[in-house]
Amino acid sequence: MPASVKIPATFTAVDKFSHVIKGMGREIRNMTRTGISHIKRFDHRVSQTFKKLGRLTQLALGVGLGALFLNAVDDIKTFETNLVGVGKTTGMAGAELYQLGQDTIAASKTLRGIETNKLLELGMVAGQLGITGSKNILNFSTTLAKLEKATDIVGEEGASSIARLLNITGEGPAQVDRFGASLVALGNSTAATESQILAVASEVGRATAAYKLNSREILGVSAALADMGVAPEAAGTAIAKTFMGIEKATISGGKMLTRYAKLMGMSAKETKDLFATDKQATFNKLIGGLNKIQKEGGSVTKAMDDIGLSGIILNKGIIPLVSNYDKLEGKLKLANDEYKRNQALNEETAAASKTVQTGLDEVAKSFANVLTSSATAGSGLDIVRETLFFIADNMETVVALGAVLLGSFIALKVATGIISAIEVATKLWTGAQWLLNIAMDANPIGLIIIAVAALVALIVGAIQKYDEWGAALLNFMGPIGILINLFMSFKRHWDSIVEAFQTEGIVGGIKRIGQVIWDSMLYPLEQFLRMVSKIPGVGKIAQRSLAFVSAARQMNNLNQPGEFAEDRVEPVDSPAVNQAQSDAQTRAAMLNGTVNLNIKDPGNHVEKATSEGPMPIPINISNTQGAF
Repeated sequence: MPASVKIPATFTAVDKFSHVIKGMGREIRNMTRTGISHIKRFDHRVSQTFKKLGRLTQLALGVGLGALFLNAVDDIKTFETNLVGVGKTTGMAGAELYQLGQDTIAASKTLRGIETNKLLELGMVAGQLGITGSKNILNFSTTLAKLEKATDIVGEEGASSIARLLNITGEGPAQVDRFGASLVALGNSTAATESQILAVASEVGRATAAYKLNSREILGVSAALADMGVAPEAAGTAIAKTFMGIEKATISGGKMLTRYAKLMGMSAKETKDLFATDKQATFNKLIGGLNKIQKEGGSVTKAMDDIGLSGIILNKGIIPLVSNYDKLEGKLKLANDEYKRNQALNEETAAASKTVQTGLDEVAKSFANVLTSSATAGSGLDIVRETLFFIADNMETVVALGAVLLGSFIALKVATGIISAIEVATKLWTGAQWLLNIAMDANPIGLIIIAVAALVALIVGAIQKYDEWGAALLNFMGPIGILINLFMSFKRHWDSIVEAFQTEGIVGGIKRIGQVIWDSMLYPLEQFLRMVSKIPGVGKIAQRSLAFVSAARQMNNLNQPGEFAEDRVEPVDSPAVNQAQSDAQTRAAMLNGTVNLNIKDPGNHVEKATSEGPMPIPINISNTQGAF
């Protein structure tokens, strides 16, 4: 039998654990105090702010902002529809159409009380009337919008009349702003409105289309006729017959041309030459000659009969001009002067915009323009369209996010209501940490082993009871708990992730991963709220938040049958029960089992020293110290 040898030995344990535990304790206490402080401060500020605002003020502010936002969203939708409509009527597309939209927004910003969508609506009308080119369309729509603001000319009918007149005169849409200025100046100087003048001008323009009068001449004659109450049809007929009479006389010559020339105070040749170069001047000469006869006491009707201009309708249109020849000349001069100055319409629009209603409209318009500009900047309407499509395709996520945010605000009040409970828990943790620190100061290796085992057991227990209380507990264990929750969330939903990649492609798979990451926060929160909801006094408040969180998880298809303990019924001899018992035994073994020491000295005198226990825990030590 070998001799028994006693080996004196000194074991030195280097404590690298206590300061870590102490540090964790300090961080948890600081985090808790800071979190409670922030919650109290935020809740105080929210409460004070809402106390300062009366309920009626809050309601009015909320309704006003809500209405403003909804109106702006509606404007964005209308903007897209109208811009597409402009593209259809004008043939514009791509970058050119996008730039027209941005230019229209910019133009609207300079026009008081005139909305961007009104300009686009008029742009569609311009396209329907054959107006082309971004500059011409914008000039046309801007002018018509000003006329609607400052005069009684409205809608597609007025736009059509103006476009046709400019086509008849050959001036085209590029001169529409000058035409509008002349029209407004004439409207301000007569008893007739702008729409009445335009109605007469439409008839006169058609009647004189063959004679190539310009828009100022047509507007001047029409303003004089409208001021004297001549109906549009009568005016058009009278002017047409007069021009045709002069033309016929210059062509046939003879006595009829001589009679016209005598009334005008010119020779037959001068009359013919003048009509060939300036038909409006020839007409004015004829009216002036008839006016002279009237002033001298002669018969205007007989003079007209002598040159073949007779009839009731003709007399209704021409004789008023004869009687008011000075007015005719004044209107023609005013139309021509304002055409050059081009300011009457702008001045009238500015005057019409000095109202409270225009100010209110301007606020709404500016807000809508900012949103519309932002929504359409960069890549045009594609951003707006694709964003809306994305929201539509992912509505369940959007709704879930909104619900969670709303639930979070409610949870804030829950947290405020149970702050005292959190403070008590913090003090308990502080006390426990203090006791643990004292134990660590003793530095026995056995306590270190027990502490580590307890920490491991706590984590293992949280994982084993993950669907009962583990997820909520892990959420309060800092980064390691968050990582475990994230891992468990992926583990629980792994099959759905694989299925998403297989059935919905990469985009669907990535979307599902995002939902699973989101659930790593939602599921512990739901579990925590379920437990808090059972606490008297705060249960009802917690239940409201719980409803939002649960709904959010359901909308994203994240909930699983029987995932909470209260939702499951396990048989007594089920594998789950057996596993739970095995886990309990394992944790007991880790805490109560003895330690195996495997010690080898350089002389190999002592090969092994063992102790029995249900779960030996190996310990690595340095070389044996001491002597034989």
